[in-house]
Amino acid sequence: MSRLRLPALAAALAVVAVLAHLGLQSHDRQSTADRNREQAESAVRASAQVYAAKLPAAFGTGPKSEADLTALADGTTVRFVGGESRPGEVVVTFKSTLAYAAPPSPFPTSASVCFRDVLTGSGGAVRSELSTIPCAELITVRPGGQLSLSP
Repeated sequence: MSRLRLPALAAALAVVAVLAHLGLQSHDRQSTADRNREQAESAVRASAQVYAAKLPAAFGTGPKSEADLTALADGTTVRFVGGESRPGEVVVTFKSTLAYAAPPSPFPTSASVCFRDVLTGSGGAVRSELSTIPCAELITVRPGGQLSLSP
């Protein structure tokens, strides 16, 4: 009877070892995916800061079209820009997106964060207030529209 217990015990230990190994691999892949997502989100936020830093100077020189705002996004992860003029302020909304690897999936996924930048002031004294927003709150510029800081 003890002869049967030893091989059964060894087999059970082998199964436990294999399952533990597979569990560790799965945990490691998830950790890698989480780390990649966090790095992508950090890069998206940093890129949004770079884009937002360009806006006060741009609006300090006059009205801007959607094409002007999109051109300012060159070199960033900003993929959508819109906005509207309101009395005494311009509201610019934009979406910043970056693809990243998310093991175990062989396909990349993306990190997206949406922002609202409220610009106030006039001439060379334009101030900016950047915040994150739900992407459902993105604003589009009406075709041919110009955004302008006017009192």
